[in-house]
Amino acid sequence: MSLSALSRHALGTGCAGCERRRCAGQTAFTLVELSVVLTIIALLAAFILIGRDLIRNAELRAIIDEQEKLALSIQTFRLKYNVWPGDYAAASRVWGTAYDGNQNGVISINIDATGEHLYLWQHLALAHMISGEYTGIPNTPPTYALHEPGINLFRSRYDATAGYALWDNTQNALAGVLWPCHAGSRTKCLVLSARQEPVNSVWAPLSGAVFPRDAWAIDAKIDDAIAYSGGVIGLTGMTRDLLTVYPPNACSDDIYDMAPDQNYNYTSNLSACTMMFVLER
Repeated sequence: MSLSALSRHALGTGCAGCERRRCAGQTAFTLVELSVVLTIIALLAAFILIGRDLIRNAELRAIIDEQEKLALSIQTFRLKYNVWPGDYAAASRVWGTAYDGNQNGVISINIDATGEHLYLWQHLALAHMISGEYTGIPNTPPTYALHEPGINLFRSRYDATAGYALWDNTQNALAGVLWPCHAGSRTKCLVLSARQEPVNSVWAPLSGAVFPRDAWAIDAKIDDAIAYSGGVIGLTGMTRDLLTVYPPNACSDDIYDMAPDQNYNYTSNLSACTMMFVLER
């Protein structure tokens, strides 16, 4: 082999060796590089979890603000017209197409699902104290549920199928039922519950709508964090289709034991809680 051939062979071998080393350097990671990548992944995961918690806290804060604004709107209406919204006997004279209440101080709910509990949202909207338009009457099943948030009930930002009704213990006491808007027979509460499925023509005003961990967070922020105590109450509600039954402790310790020390069931993954916010005792 000539000197020039030997030189070319040596250079070729050297270049191939360099190429192999360069490729090997590109495909391998050092421990420092791996630790940096893992640190970045861990930080991203932490930011995602923190961001999710912040979003959830903002949503729960929105619910708290929502019920506080509704309570304020109701009290403002009372100050202006000297009557509960929904119970206003002169509503049709003031707003033309409104339904009139009987002005007896009780928010009525009739057996056919008509009543002042629906007039209430119509009166508040016509008085420009809440946004939206409300029919004041039940829907016609099976196309719609009798009570439809956004149509005849105020829709909650928590869930598009959840809405607010006004629960009056005086009305329930007259009917022989005292559900725990619990401070006494004349107590009135805002009730956050879910509508039933359209196939059902029965209205159960206490259908579950809120997850227990969220109910606890709301209760803890504005009251005492105890399910059946104070001005915020959380109870296991009925199912939305009324065909199945939640376990008695799906929201709090036990729906049948209405003791003041009930705790929320943090481990439940069912949106089983009906929430009540006391307006008047």
